[in-house]
Amino acid sequence: MTTHKVDFISDVHVDFWIKETGPSAKLENQIAEFIEDILVPKGGDVLLIAGDLGHYFTQDTTLLKKLKEYYNDICIVYGNHDLYLVSNNLQAKYKYNSFNRITEMQEFCKENGIHYLAGGAVDINGLVIGGTGMWYNTPKGSDVDFWKRTMNDSSLIMTHKPQTFMYGYGASTTM
Repeated sequence: MTTHKVDFISDVHVDFWIKETGPSAKLENQIAEFIEDILVPKGGDVLLIAGDLGHYFTQDTTLLKKLKEYYNDICIVYGNHDLYLVSNNLQAKYKYNSFNRITEMQEFCKENGIHYLAGGAVDINGLVIGGTGMWYNTPKGSDVDFWKRTMNDSSLIMTHKPQTFMYGYGASTTM
């Protein structure tokens, strides 16, 4: 029987800890210090990240690249904060569609050997890991309508085209 060393983190919210958002040596140094001081990686086989890395692509990807130095495999799913468009610039960049952030991160992960789980599974040397993002179908009506009524920060999640969610259900609400 093969054993695997698996570490787990969630709700990192890197931008709550680090203010530098653009690509720079300063950002890389801050991320390295953050990992050593706050995340304290054990290193090894697999790191599971259960959503909410942060709000800025450059911070998130710098963190993931640095974590790849400690772990053979990283598996990640998205959380609600990974959908947030927290500024006018980000809203315009992602064309007022939060799911464009997810697409960009999926592409980055594919290019960098990181397993982005969006309803699928991956076999890592006999260890099968499955996962999906935080979105799910509600019993009544549109998922987007439900979140808009119940989340105090739902205004930061935007979409203006139908989306297919984890179980194949969709919503066509403009936010």
